[in-house]
Formats: sequence, structure tokens, C-alpha cells
Amino acid sequence: MPCLFKARQKGMQNKAKSFFLLAVTHKTAPLNVREQFAVTPEKLDELYCGLKNIPAIEECAAVNTCNRFEVYGVACQDTIQVEIESFLSRFFEIDIEVLIDQRLWVTGLSAVRHLFEVCAGIDAQVVGETEVLGQVKTAYAQAQEQGVVGSLCNRMFQKSFQAAKWVQTHTDIGKGKVSIGSVAVDLAVRIFGELKNSRILLVGTGEVGERTLHALKHRGAGTVTVASRVYEKAKTLAHRFGGAAIDFEDFSKTVAFYDIIICCTAAPGSILQYSMVEAALNERPDQPLFLIDLALPRDIEAAVASLRNVYLYNLDDLAGIADENLKARKAEVERCREILDHRIGQLWTALEQRVPSLS
Repeated sequence: MPCLFKARQKGMQNKAKSFFLLAVTHKTAPLNVREQFAVTPEKLDELYCGLKNIPAIEECAAVNTCNRFEVYGVACQDTIQVEIESFLSRFFEIDIEVLIDQRLWVTGLSAVRHLFEVCAGIDAQVVGETEVLGQVKTAYAQAQEQGVVGSLCNRMFQKSFQAAKWVQTHTDIGKGKVSIGSVAVDLAVRIFGELKNSRILLVGTGEVGERTLHALKHRGAGTVTVASRVYEKAKTLAHRFGGAAIDFEDFSKTVAFYDIIICCTAAPGSILQYSMVEAALNERPDQPLFLIDLALPRDIEAAVASLRNVYLYNLDDLAGIADENLKARKAEVERCREILDHRIGQLWTALEQRVPSLS
């Protein structure tokens, strides 16, 4: 841990501390707002540099996924909320009133409960998905590398990871390997029936892309073509599932060939524009084109949806479809909450004994 944070923690040992959370998620903000809070790998250092420069922050960790931007931390000043909101408004170049209107701010036990429910998949856009646990673990490891977490954050995050694994193992909350990718594939099956003869292109080779490709093959898809900015990654992933790979530069020229295109890259802006899709449709008159955008920021321009014979679905659309099946799992969700609440209570009691001023 950098000397700055060590010295800061030492100087704040006897002051009242607060475990806080600021979050912009699918529950607080629409897709067009959430994508403004996406943090590219190149900007992660800059984000943490700014957080480190807020004097009241003793520990912190940022979680950035396709459906959420969150900052957890330990601070010892009543003005911390205002200071963080001011910094994030500048960092993301977003009006402070928009940020305040779209964010969740909680402290203490409520912040811990949120962390536990995120890791367990209860707070996920597709309830029960397991990818989010891995994403939070990665985010926490990045915070450790930045030297901005200490004993309190470590205890809370590690306990949340343990509780999430227990829930995944001992309950049916994630039965069927629920994920946004599997929901997308289920939707494709609804529309096309058998996928064996559908021509499918997957753009993106990250964790979401890999899970989506697995779901496609599981549901009977034939050869799936994979594209990525790094051709070797596309080739490796495609060959694992018996597919083909193409250069990223070539995918835009071959849009007309495919029936289904699924995009899930980490690009900072759209990679499939209105003009590209319009040109492709001229080459395949009267043939529908099914587009699924699993990226944040979005990979596909929203205006594409206005084109005739184009069916475009984004993350929020798919979450709505997934909610149709949520009623059947309501009881399991409540059971998970009871289990998590018991573990959260034990953790918070232990922390209060260790840090009496914690709130």
C-alpha cells in the first residue's frame, strides 16, 4: 500500500469511519446514462489517482461492469459524499445534477448488503447470473494493485465472495447457468427456431463472448464466426468451439452475409453504424437481420433499430425478457437474501467490535 494511504489510515485511526457505496446501475439509470460511466482500462489509473487525492478516503475499490459503476470505500468525513460526487462529475464530464439523480448512495450495513447481493447475483440485471462474481473479484484485485484497499475493505469483499460461492453451490438461484448471453441465445432460438442453419457472427472474445458462444453451441448453432481486434484471440476462441475467425477489419464488409450478429466488445464507441447496416440490407432484401448488443458502451448505434427488417436488442431489452422467468425463482431469491442477511449480520457485528466508530 502506498505510503500516502498508510499515513492517512494511521492519522485517522481514532476518527469515526463510514463504509460507503456510490453506484450507478441498471436499477438507478437507463442504458444511455450508464454507458457514460464506463471506465476503459486506460482510464482506470486516472480514476484511482483522483480517488486517492480525496483526503477523507482511507480505502476504496471501484467496480465497473456492463451494468454497473460502483465505488466502495472507507472514509472518515461527513463531506465525503459531496467530494466523491464532485470528483466523478468532473472525471466523467457529467453534470453533477445528472449524477446525483441517477446514483445510489448508501453507507454502513446497507452498503455491505448491496455488495453481498451483487456478488451473489441477486442484484444482477439477469438475476442469478454468475459472471458478476468474477467481475467483482477482478475489480478488487485491481484495487489491491493500486494500493487503495486495507483491512476493512478486504474483510468485507472476502466475506462477500465466500457468501456468494455458498449461495451458488447450495441454492438454485443460478440454476441453468443464467447469463445475459444465454438469454440472448434463447431469444435467437425464439425468433429463428433451430440455429443449425443460421449464419452467426460473434464480435468480441472476452468473458461475455466466450459464454455466449458456449450457449450458442449448446443450443445447436452450426458454425459461428468470431471477430476480434486481436485476430489470434478470435482464432483461438473460434477453434475451441469448432467455428471460424475473421479479421476485425473484415467484419463490417460481411454484415450482409449473417442472419444473427452478437456484439460484446470493450470498444469506447459503436463499431456497427447505421450506414453499415443500411448498406448490408440492400444486399439482402427482405431478409431479416437480428442484432444483439451486449456491450456497454453500446457497440451498435441505436438508430439502426429504425431500419426495416432489423431487430435490435440491447442489455435492457434482454433483462426485460429475463424478468419473465423471474417469478418462478422469487422464492429462491428470498431464501438467498435470508442466508446473506445472516452472514452480513455476523460480519457487521464483528466489525463494530473491532472498529466501534464504524457506520
